[in-house]
Amino acid sequence: MESYQENSAVKIENYLGKVFTTTNSNYSISQRGEFTGRPSIEGAKVQLMAGIEEDPNLLKYFYRCLDTSNPKLRDTLDDLILRYGQEIKKGLRIVASLTPSAAQEKERHGIITTCVDDIDYIH
Repeated sequence: MESYQENSAVKIENYLGKVFTTTNSNYSISQRGEFTGRPSIEGAKVQLMAGIEEDPNLLKYFYRCLDTSNPKLRDTLDDLILRYGQEIKKGLRIVASLTPSAAQEKERHGIITTCVDDIDYIH
């Protein structure tokens, strides 16, 4: 079994050019690995991205990492994504961390979406 440090499902390269439709919004990842479709993170470079189960006990740890008052939580978010992230598919939430420079620029560590309803490619 793959160790969580080698979790290939979280690599942004897997999601370049894809559009994710969730319950509340659409999110796209450009060919350069940047978010489009949400004004607060538009153009932000993504570090890691994965799907996570709709598990309240697990989600609370991810949500805690979005607290920008503690810069070290961005690294903790990466650790959680590496450990629990899986390939994004319908029914999972998307969790993504921003690169350190994008996190500083956008004043946020990453995002957690509602559940994925559909996955398509940018046309």
